[in-house]
Amino acid sequence: ETDRRAHTSEPDWWQRGVDLTFLMLYSADVISHLYLYRRDFFGSRWNNLDLFVVLCDWTSLALSRFIGNIPSFAVLRVCRLFRLLRFAHLLELFRELHIMLTGFMSAMKAMAWASIMLLMMLTLWSIIAVEVLHPVNV
Repeated sequence: ETDRRAHTSEPDWWQRGVDLTFLMLYSADVISHLYLYRRDFFGSRWNNLDLFVVLCDWTSLALSRFIGNIPSFAVLRVCRLFRLLRFAHLLELFRELHIMLTGFMSAMKAMAWASIMLLMMLTLWSIIAVEVLHPVNV
């Protein structure tokens, strides 16, 4: 669909049909979970993510029907990418894969802090280098 939108303004009829079919399936899934869990539905991050994605998709569909294809709500189409995150909770069913992903996320958190520390150290040493070496070069 993204490639098609890059070349023309509208996707093919079958792409819209598949998109609407998946939207209906996701909506039915969210409604069934909402009915099943009732108040506990909003206690789960995955359920909240599912509801957010489905509502964004319905909003995008309504805006495209009533307003037309305007680039300002293209951001709502990006929310469709969050659909891929829906399947991440299925990875918890496989213990080994869940352990690997948990370790990966912990390592990513440590690498983010290490990058921040490295940036601070490089900034500090570059300031020191400018203060110490600049008078020598002048």
